[in-house]
Amino acid sequence: MTFSKAIRVFVLFLSISAFGQTQSTSPYSIYGLGANQNQNNSSLYYGGGLNSSGISPKGNYANFVNPAANIDLLATTFELDFRTNYSLLDGTSLTQTGDLQDSKRSESGIKNASLAFPMGRKFSAGFSYRNYFSANNVEYSTATQFDSLRGGLNQFQTFVNYKATDNFSFGLSLEGYTGKYNVINTNNAPGLTNDDLGTTDAIEFETVKTKFDIKGDSLQFIQGDISTKLEKQQKILEKKVSGFAPTLGTLYNKDLKDNQQLVIGATYRPETKLTVRENSFVYNERIRNFAFTRNTIKGDTINATYKNSTNVVSSKTIDQGHNTYKTVLPQRITFGASLNKKMNYGFGFETEFEQTSKTQLSTSLYNYQNDRFRISTGGWWIPDFKAYNAFFNTITYRGGLYFEQTPYKIDGKNLQDLGLTLGAGIPIGRRNDLSELSLGLNVGQRIGGPIDETYFNMNLGVVFNEDWFRKREIN
Repeated sequence: MTFSKAIRVFVLFLSISAFGQTQSTSPYSIYGLGANQNQNNSSLYYGGGLNSSGISPKGNYANFVNPAANIDLLATTFELDFRTNYSLLDGTSLTQTGDLQDSKRSESGIKNASLAFPMGRKFSAGFSYRNYFSANNVEYSTATQFDSLRGGLNQFQTFVNYKATDNFSFGLSLEGYTGKYNVINTNNAPGLTNDDLGTTDAIEFETVKTKFDIKGDSLQFIQGDISTKLEKQQKILEKKVSGFAPTLGTLYNKDLKDNQQLVIGATYRPETKLTVRENSFVYNERIRNFAFTRNTIKGDTINATYKNSTNVVSSKTIDQGHNTYKTVLPQRITFGASLNKKMNYGFGFETEFEQTSKTQLSTSLYNYQNDRFRISTGGWWIPDFKAYNAFFNTITYRGGLYFEQTPYKIDGKNLQDLGLTLGAGIPIGRRNDLSELSLGLNVGQRIGGPIDETYFNMNLGVVFNEDWFRKREIN
């Protein structure tokens, strides 16, 4: 496949991804920049997230956390991941003022799209677009007053990898971030007064109206009240975030006896600044209510019919101002090691530290309080890569466990996240085509806060190698 064709396919994947980004189902995504989404392709994430030392056993997918770990990329590869998030919630609201309004949440969408390709014997490169942070929550203070936060931060990334020697490789990635968040404070209690809303909008009231009408041998008279009140106000804070950050990666690999390989990797992303542009608005909605009684007199009989109707008669958005400031995209350090047997198995561990306590956003409902630390272990296994007559033996089976000290601290208590990942890479190409279907399941729980959250993430991904397209070309 030519480079121009590869770019066209990636642009197609990118277009699909941009219109269907996933949203978090966690109530804790209301903090900071939102919930941190898994930052790598599903092929690595569901094997325990061995990002620092994660080398593709078949050379058919790329590592976008450690750019130096792409030393064995064999061919141009595309990956597209579709993900469904589901959460079960138990407890009070985050403000602990009442019960949760909803105990089940689900979202589906495209997680990421990526393209990677080798460039000779020593270089490889790639591009990806993914949902990096996601925020999606409603926090109730009363039944009629609530704050909502929805949005996220997307990441566009490009990397280059250089294999300096047979044992050492280095990588550099440049990441661009862009996103938008909407924080909305809503007060929609019926019958609000001017004092409740802090507004000078007048409340109009028309006194009793009487209308007589003669229809045949009946006399009708209508009595009614018409009132117009300001009954809903929303304070809207729109935030647009953008910026760039580099990540440096390194990888050491050593061949051992019995076709085994030791791999050690590390990455470092320095602290950088993101630009935040805020726009604030106030939206007022006025409601007209018409209540009337229709009385019909016929002979000695009086029939009374009461009717009521309500409609929006006016709405107004007031520009409250604009603001621009800088916030921190925190430094991140990862380190991991794994032991692999080529085309057979691999297992290892991963650690990650992110200084999230330095990220402060005036538009967030809450800010991060802690630094983030994560440790995970996992691996992959291919029973018999060459067993073409035994299909299940050629599948790549993946699994892992993780524990995370999250950035969230509520009422002096730290929130922990622990879970399990399972996955499978199912071959879908012909014998020389390494394309595969990537399935993944993530089950976990966030504990220690006012809300106990049990979550399930299901992933359906496709990894297309260039042979998939070549064999389907029509001349």
